[in-house]
Amino acid sequence: MLGAGFKIAMRDLEIRGAGNLLGAEQSGHIAAVGYEMYCQLLEQTVHKLTNDGEPEQIEHTSVDIGVFGYIPKAYIPSDTRRIEVYRRLATARTQDQIDQVVADITSAYSDPPELVRRLILRARVRAACQLVHIRSIGLREKDIVALSSVPDRAQAQLRQAAADIRVVEGALAQTNARTSSGVQMSEIYIRPHQTPKSPMQRAKVLLGWLGTSDSNDETH
Repeated sequence: MLGAGFKIAMRDLEIRGAGNLLGAEQSGHIAAVGYEMYCQLLEQTVHKLTNDGEPEQIEHTSVDIGVFGYIPKAYIPSDTRRIEVYRRLATARTQDQIDQVVADITSAYSDPPELVRRLILRARVRAACQLVHIRSIGLREKDIVALSSVPDRAQAQLRQAAADIRVVEGALAQTNARTSSGVQMSEIYIRPHQTPKSPMQRAKVLLGWLGTSDSNDETH
């Protein structure tokens, strides 16, 4: 509807807070790169100064394994509340944080419908990938392909997986993906011994391989 973008932007500002970043001394930098990018660059710089030798923290992991969902208006009528749930799922870094979101919406709105369960499952996969420094995960023919700047961590976590695992170092990778600091990312090819029957099953199997069980049964 007319003005929806402005309302979302204002709600985002309420959630994140403006602080001093919008002051006159910073407005030129924000005008050049945008508020969101400015915050990411600031956090990356702080990380480099305080975490010598440790890979930079992953802010976002792209998940494209065929599982998609959304929050129907019939389930959460309030636009503001729906945006808040989207935000909490998008920024959750641990399964416990996602568990809390599930508990909150179940208490307020009853058990999540199928579309919301899919959204929650996708968030769980994203959070599990971030813990082992996987920056994106998707499909390529029969393989699940993950990108990581530290593939040893993901490979170690996947060592018990019922799948063939193959790592292609960054210099030989088909993609030329790099981290924000310029580190070339390696490709991790995961070919399950048994082909999952559905995207939902694929996501659940991945969670098991990444050390996360679907304990809340919200992803039937």
